[in-house]
Amino acid sequence: SAPQAEASHGKNIELQSAAIEKIVTFGAKKPVITFLIAVFLTAVTGYGLLGLKVDTSADSMLSSNDPMLPAYQTVVKEFGSDNIVLVHYQGDELFTPQKLKVLDEVTYALQNLDIVEKVESLSTVLSIRDNGSGLEIAPLINTLPESKEEIAAIKSNAMYSPLIKANQLSEDGTKAAIIVTLRPSFRESEFNRDAHALIEKTIQPLQAEFSHVFQVGAPRVNVDFAVGLGDDLLFLTPLAVSVLIISIMLMLRTSVAVFIPLITAGLSIIWTLGILGYCGVPLNLLIAILPALVIVIGSTEDTHMLASYLQGLKENNSSERFPAIRFMAIHVGLPIFITSFTTMIGFLSNTISDITLIRDFGIASSIAMLANLVTTVLLLPLLLSLFGPKQAKMTTDIASSKAWEARFVRFIENAIEFHQVKILSVAAVSVLVFVGFATQITVSNDPMSFFKPDHKLVIDSQTLHEDLAGMQVFFITVEAAQHADFKDPAELKKIEFIEQAMAKQGVYDKVTSVNDFLKLVNQEMHQGDKAFYTVPQSRELVEQYLLLFQRNDLERVISADGRRVNLVVRHNLSKSDELNTDLAMLTNQINQALGDSNRFYLTGKNLMVNKAAESLFTSQQYSLVLLIVVIGILMSLLYSSVTAGLVTLIPNLIPVVIMFGTMGLLGIPLNPGTALVSVIAIGIAIDDTIHILSTYNKECRIDGDQNAATIRSVRIEAIPVISTSLALMAGFLMLQFSSFQIIAQFGLLSALTMLVAMLSDLLITPVLFKRIRLVSLWDVIALNLDKQALAKSAVFADMSPFQIKRVILLSKMREYKPGETVVQQGEMGSELFIILSGTVEVTYHDGDHEKLIAQLGWSDSFGEAGYAGNVARTASVIVSEGSEPLRVVMLNQDQVESAMRFYPRLHAKLNHNISKALARLLAGTTQMQHSS
Repeated sequence: SAPQAEASHGKNIELQSAAIEKIVTFGAKKPVITFLIAVFLTAVTGYGLLGLKVDTSADSMLSSNDPMLPAYQTVVKEFGSDNIVLVHYQGDELFTPQKLKVLDEVTYALQNLDIVEKVESLSTVLSIRDNGSGLEIAPLINTLPESKEEIAAIKSNAMYSPLIKANQLSEDGTKAAIIVTLRPSFRESEFNRDAHALIEKTIQPLQAEFSHVFQVGAPRVNVDFAVGLGDDLLFLTPLAVSVLIISIMLMLRTSVAVFIPLITAGLSIIWTLGILGYCGVPLNLLIAILPALVIVIGSTEDTHMLASYLQGLKENNSSERFPAIRFMAIHVGLPIFITSFTTMIGFLSNTISDITLIRDFGIASSIAMLANLVTTVLLLPLLLSLFGPKQAKMTTDIASSKAWEARFVRFIENAIEFHQVKILSVAAVSVLVFVGFATQITVSNDPMSFFKPDHKLVIDSQTLHEDLAGMQVFFITVEAAQHADFKDPAELKKIEFIEQAMAKQGVYDKVTSVNDFLKLVNQEMHQGDKAFYTVPQSRELVEQYLLLFQRNDLERVISADGRRVNLVVRHNLSKSDELNTDLAMLTNQINQALGDSNRFYLTGKNLMVNKAAESLFTSQQYSLVLLIVVIGILMSLLYSSVTAGLVTLIPNLIPVVIMFGTMGLLGIPLNPGTALVSVIAIGIAIDDTIHILSTYNKECRIDGDQNAATIRSVRIEAIPVISTSLALMAGFLMLQFSSFQIIAQFGLLSALTMLVAMLSDLLITPVLFKRIRLVSLWDVIALNLDKQALAKSAVFADMSPFQIKRVILLSKMREYKPGETVVQQGEMGSELFIILSGTVEVTYHDGDHEKLIAQLGWSDSFGEAGYAGNVARTASVIVSEGSEPLRVVMLNQDQVESAMRFYPRLHAKLNHNISKALARLLAGTTQMQHSS
């Protein structure tokens, strides 16, 4: 009967571990101690906030295992830093006495800054030209011009020189740039922010004389990162709070409970940032969104607990808070711990990345999830005990309610009841299609691609690229063949071949090498005849031409001993996959030009950052595989079945496949933001699976009907699942308002993944559960039954206590009152009963005569024949009058076979024992017949 089923269900619920209940209800039972613990932890971690630093440098985007790093450090030491700032300015007439005077003052002011290694502008650049009476190599502007003739000569020389064009002056002579090379620094993030401020202050006089004055380079990138990071913290966090409040109000319909997740999330953020301050993990681009993520993701567990608390109010039909808190602890305590662990693992798997930016985020986010678990378990029960609502207004009557969420749940129920094949077919086809799209994914790790296309820095860098040459810089360093140097024309010809190959590629804005100096001198030594714009034909000429320059004129392009040359390359490529493809092609061409006789290096921080994009694929694969393996092992251990562990993963892998396919379809690259989505999504999405599975296991023990248990589980968990999923979706979509493209892409993909995960959990998970029956390891451990009674039963012969408990949990337990008939003679039946407590009388009716055959009690079994063949009962079984209520384990062959498909050995042993018991029963019956 229904009351008996409910009583049995209640007893099963009470068998959950008392330890979990004690932990979750601790805050409600010990409010003062809990409050003091929270205050202490907040004070300690709050002090750690003082040590929190901000890192916006490109170093955090490098791979820690990049083999290019030693070569890069050597090249920088010999040829100078690649940390270059370009100051752009323009005007219809750049060459006037006043403008050139201001430019000269600014140039030398920049040169006097301690942070500056070298400054190249129209005031300092060399002019190499035949002046009619011979070759002249001198600064373009020796003295500030006064006459129109002097100005005309300076402009003419500037427009003539290929060394100046695209470096310091545009083709049309209306745009120009100052090239500022900064000194190397070990504290790049702080150094670049300070450098940007100093340079910005120093170039202020240009604003009065020129238009469109701006600086671009690593310092500007660092500052814009820092500004965007601050904007995200100040803007996205309130947005996340708003989303949380609205979602809880809409789904749980209680205003009192709104502030509780905000308190737990707020403390989690303080604790996390304080720990990061102690650990020396800096605040970076990704960690800046952590407060918003904690508010949104952390609230999912709060929502599950609040929903369970409200359900407890309805179940207990009381306005008392503590019984509802206890109900919450019993029903969602264990799932909360498991889901928090899986979410933590999802974030923690990012720590295996080679890229510091992602690795630090993995550390910070996993700490945040742990902090959120502690604050939630400690404070949510405490706050509920003080301020929790006393009435539940959320939708619980799914069957008749007209609320949209109830109608949606009924639609889900109808789908999983009548369209299972369609659901699985659509899922399979979708996976195959999106796997195809996923093969088109590209990678990107360039800092410029992190900004949105309409960002001022992106626009300015594009302007510089169009007017002069891009802001991105890398070096190609070539070492001469053995017993040779670059005074040998044959060696210089190899460099010329490389330059020609780069020109054919058409993707580099400007390439400067020692050849540019030598070829221009050779041309001007022949009265400017362009036919002589070639590498000198003899070593003697090369040596003579090099002597015409000061060492500081050539220090960027050739070593002092002539053994190494350095090509300075400027470009505007911000897509890592395109740049890496172009560089791979260039590397092949350089190998052809040099053969085996020369060594060469492609170096530069820009290259190392872009090359790190390749490790995104590798680290993404490792993180994903690690997470799947860990969760698979966890679920397999939890349900003592590898197959069961894999089955529980299926609904959570589908959203990841859809996400990767969407990236390929929409052209969204794998970058430090989007690389986080898959592992985070699995860690979060499996939370709902665990909640549904936990409820499903409890519901199965009411009557053993898997179909009915599935429907009841969906009804119980649908509202919390929908609530948390929609809250997560809305929260992630708020990241569209981030200052950064990669964060917006992360938010969009995460929102999509949460939507697919919700549908997968509500549609595919129940369809799978209709065909499987799982019992958790925790349920087995928590089941507190008389081990001696169970071990004595012939049905459980040679089984361990663990196996016996699993059989019981996979079956049904039922309770009968004294005098109630358990089995009626002549009725068809297929259940086998094992007595846990109480006694029964077995009677045989022969016409009007009734005969007592046996009295059965503790550990005895009856109904073996029905279990074996669904036959008519040969006797009646009635609970003895005066006996305590009868508690039995009921085994039905069809249901046991279905439930134990993931435990074949246990199933075989159970069938063997029942067969033996049935054989003994038949033998005893035959003997009685003979004796009679």
